[in-house]
Amino acid sequence: MAYYFYNDILAGYEFVSSWAEDNTDFDAKKINAIVKGKSTKAEVIQLLGKPSGFYVYPMIKSQSGEAAAYVYSDAKGTAFNMKFFRKVLVVTFDAGDITSDVEFSSLGVE
Repeated sequence: MAYYFYNDILAGYEFVSSWAEDNTDFDAKKINAIVKGKSTKAEVIQLLGKPSGFYVYPMIKSQSGEAAAYVYSDAKGTAFNMKFFRKVLVVTFDAGDITSDVEFSSLGVE
């Protein structure tokens, strides 16, 4: 669990887990189905499941609205051969809950 503050105000939070009981993994192949200016927050949640976090400005570009965060990370291997993987999808919604931005990044080997 991570909390992000800006000027002592909560600007975002995220929960990340690879445990089977509360896994935050998501299907990155479905990201292309999210359409800026058209997809609603409800449609994104139906497509990808419950977000593992939420962000507001300055964690997102827009000074209004909020973003659903889908975050997953995993570490595999031994102490001498550790491999890390992290992927993050941030879907920003305007005041009407319509998608205004989609940002995806991944790092490491899945």
